[in-house]
Amino acid sequence: MKKILFLILLFQTYYFAPAQNKQVVDSLQSIIQSTTDDTTKVVTLLSLSKKYQGFNSNKAFEFGNKALLLSQTINFKKGLGDAHNNLGDIYWYSGDFASSSDHYLKALNLFEQLNNKIEIAGCYRNIGWIYFDQNNFKQALDYYNKSLNINIDLNNKMGMGQNYNDIGIIHIHKKEYVEAIENFKNS
Repeated sequence: MKKILFLILLFQTYYFAPAQNKQVVDSLQSIIQSTTDDTTKVVTLLSLSKKYQGFNSNKAFEFGNKALLLSQTINFKKGLGDAHNNLGDIYWYSGDFASSSDHYLKALNLFEQLNNKIEIAGCYRNIGWIYFDQNNFKQALDYYNKSLNINIDLNNKMGMGQNYNDIGIIHIHKKEYVEAIENFKNS
């Protein structure tokens, strides 16, 4: 019985998810066509880029770069930071850590100018991922801890949970199991 339920859920996921995703993509593209507000276009282009991240990196890059260019054109710093962060994610998923790092650092610089602490914490976490993927656990921990400190100051519980989880994973890789368990408990 459990096997049958699992197969039904698996089927629904693969059968209905693309249809739902297409509806969302169509809705987002409709917003881009109908709105005259450029900041709304930037936000919508970024949403489209994120929708494509998992399965079509060319489209993800296309919409991400459009958001970046439009943000530059209208001098929308928050949108520019979000676009750089988004492109950093796409490059990270494709394994291009140098380009990913470049975009994350540009996003970090913009969010520091805006004094947007929540986004700064996110950039630190993203940079930590790059170091983690390169097995540079010391640098990864430094960035995860920077992110954690900001999230503690903001009382951002979700961010703190993610940070503690990331730190716990590093401790597992370092075979520091007591520290890992402590961080997972905090998470």
